[in-house]
Amino acid sequence: LGRGAVFDDIAEITFASESVLEDFFRQFCVKMLTLYDEFVVAPGSAAEVAKVEAVYRHMGFPGCVGSIDCVHVAWEGCPAVLRNQYKGGKGYPSIAYEV
Repeated sequence: LGRGAVFDDIAEITFASESVLEDFFRQFCVKMLTLYDEFVVAPGSAAEVAKVEAVYRHMGFPGCVGSIDCVHVAWEGCPAVLRNQYKGGKGYPSIAYEV
């Protein structure tokens, strides 16, 4: 959904109903809001931003001050025509959910 897909598009590739996807999405958002303050820490000053940016620059990401993680979920119902496009490092098709 973060890339402009709508529930109808996602339902077609996951074989889950739109209502199930909408319910999951809403529950996921509510849960993330309850966890946000505990796990998301933004730099509070210009000095902290510079310190964080220096660490990322050292790792080859100049200008970066944060990152997003993904979880890959196996896509057992992946159509054969899409298997190579969605095959990840584990060798099977998966869908990435950004968190």
